[in-house]
Amino acid sequence: MLTQEDVRPALDEAIAQARANQHAMGLWQFGEALVDNPLSGGREPYPRLVSTCSSCSATITIVILDDIMDDPHGLAIDYPCPNVRT
Repeated sequence: MLTQEDVRPALDEAIAQARANQHAMGLWQFGEALVDNPLSGGREPYPRLVSTCSSCSATITIVILDDIMDDPHGLAIDYPCPNVRT
């Protein structure tokens, strides 16, 4: 199982990417994501971390799959914040 020390660099990197797009990310929320499991043919819950921009509600999501982490993804990483005037 991953430790906090394993997860922290990915969170910091995701926040840095979002800040580069001028998002004001909030606290990380812990929850679950249902992930398709081809071995069982069903869906299984896995831990998920989500952070939301306080200005436009764009999110970053990271799913933790046993001993690996999914790459961070979400609108806050891919697109600039629409509520920031440049």
